[in-house]
Amino acid sequence: MDWTPIIVAAIGILGTGGLWQWMQVKAKISAEAKEADKADKAEFRESLKAQVDNLQKENKDLREKVELLLKEMAEVKAELAAANATIKHMEEQLRNR
Repeated sequence: MDWTPIIVAAIGILGTGGLWQWMQVKAKISAEAKEADKADKAEFRESLKAQVDNLQKENKDLREKVELLLKEMAEVKAELAAANATIKHMEEQLRNR
Protein backbone atom coordinates (compact mmCIF):
# COMPACT_ATOMS: atom_id res chain seq x y z
CA MET A 1 0.00 0.00 0.00
CA ASP A 2 1.29 3.44 -1.00
CA TRP A 3 1.00 5.98 1.82
CA THR A 4 2.13 8.97 -0.25
CA PRO A 5 -1.33 10.08 -1.45
CA ILE A 6 -2.72 9.69 2.06
CA ILE A 7 0.16 11.70 3.59
CA VAL A 8 -0.13 14.41 0.91
CA ALA A 9 -3.89 14.60 1.48
CA ALA A 10 -3.42 14.78 5.27
CA ILE A 11 -0.80 17.53 4.94
CA GLY A 12 -3.04 19.39 2.51
CA ILE A 13 -6.01 19.15 4.86
CA LEU A 14 -3.94 20.21 7.87
CA GLY A 15 -2.30 23.02 5.89
CA THR A 16 -5.64 24.24 4.58
CA GLY A 17 -7.12 24.08 8.07
CA GLY A 18 -4.17 26.06 9.43
CA LEU A 19 -4.47 28.61 6.63
CA TRP A 20 -8.20 28.93 7.23
CA GLN A 21 -7.66 29.38 10.96
CA TRP A 22 -4.95 32.01 10.33
CA MET A 23 -7.29 33.89 8.00
CA GLN A 24 -10.06 33.79 10.61
CA VAL A 25 -7.76 35.13 13.33
CA LYS A 26 -6.50 37.87 11.01
CA ALA A 27 -10.06 38.86 10.09
CA LYS A 28 -11.08 38.85 13.76
CA ILE A 29 -8.14 41.08 14.74
CA SER A 30 -8.94 43.44 11.87
CA ALA A 31 -12.61 43.61 12.88
CA GLU A 32 -11.67 44.28 16.52
CA ALA A 33 -9.28 47.05 15.44
CA LYS A 34 -11.99 48.65 13.31
CA GLU A 35 -14.48 48.41 16.18
CA ALA A 36 -11.99 50.00 18.59
CA ASP A 37 -11.31 52.78 16.07
CA LYS A 38 -15.04 53.30 15.63
CA ALA A 39 -15.50 53.53 19.41
CA ASP A 40 -12.64 56.04 19.66
CA LYS A 41 -14.18 58.17 16.92
CA ALA A 42 -17.58 58.04 18.61
CA GLU A 43 -16.03 59.09 21.92
CA PHE A 44 -14.17 61.91 20.16
CA ARG A 45 -17.41 63.07 18.51
CA GLU A 46 -19.22 63.06 21.85
CA SER A 47 -16.38 65.05 23.40
CA LEU A 48 -16.59 67.57 20.56
CA LYS A 49 -20.35 67.86 20.99
CA ALA A 50 -19.90 68.57 24.70
CA GLN A 51 -17.25 71.19 23.95
CA VAL A 52 -19.47 72.84 21.33
CA ASP A 53 -22.38 72.91 23.79
CA ASN A 54 -20.13 74.53 26.42
CA LEU A 55 -18.86 77.09 23.92
CA GLN A 56 -22.39 77.92 22.82
CA LYS A 57 -23.40 78.48 26.44
CA GLU A 58 -20.35 80.66 27.07
CA ASN A 59 -21.08 82.60 23.87
CA LYS A 60 -24.67 83.18 24.95
CA ASP A 61 -23.54 84.34 28.41
CA LEU A 62 -21.00 86.72 26.87
CA ARG A 63 -23.59 88.15 24.46
CA GLU A 64 -25.94 88.78 27.38
CA LYS A 65 -23.14 90.52 29.29
CA VAL A 66 -22.30 92.66 26.25
CA GLU A 67 -25.95 93.66 25.86
CA LEU A 68 -26.13 94.54 29.56
CA LEU A 69 -22.94 96.61 29.32
CA LEU A 70 -24.27 98.41 26.23
CA LYS A 71 -27.47 99.29 28.10
CA GLU A 72 -25.48 100.54 31.09
CA MET A 73 -23.23 102.57 28.80
CA ALA A 74 -26.29 104.14 27.15
CA GLU A 75 -27.60 105.06 30.61
CA VAL A 76 -24.25 106.61 31.56
CA LYS A 77 -24.22 108.59 28.31
CA ALA A 78 -27.74 109.85 29.00
CA GLU A 79 -26.76 110.86 32.55
CA LEU A 80 -23.64 112.60 31.21
CA ALA A 81 -25.71 114.47 28.64
CA ALA A 82 -28.12 115.55 31.37
CA ALA A 83 -25.22 116.65 33.59
CA ASN A 84 -23.69 118.62 30.72
CA ALA A 85 -27.03 120.30 30.08
CA THR A 86 -27.30 121.21 33.76
CA ILE A 87 -23.76 122.61 33.79
CA LYS A 88 -24.42 124.71 30.69
CA HIS A 89 -27.66 125.97 32.20
CA MET A 90 -25.87 126.93 35.42
CA GLU A 91 -23.09 128.65 33.45
CA GLU A 92 -25.74 130.67 31.58
CA GLN A 93 -27.35 131.69 34.85
CA LEU A 94 -23.98 132.81 36.25
CA ARG A 95 -23.29 134.88 33.12
CA ASN A 96 -26.70 136.52 33.28
CA ARG A 97 -26.23 137.79 36.86
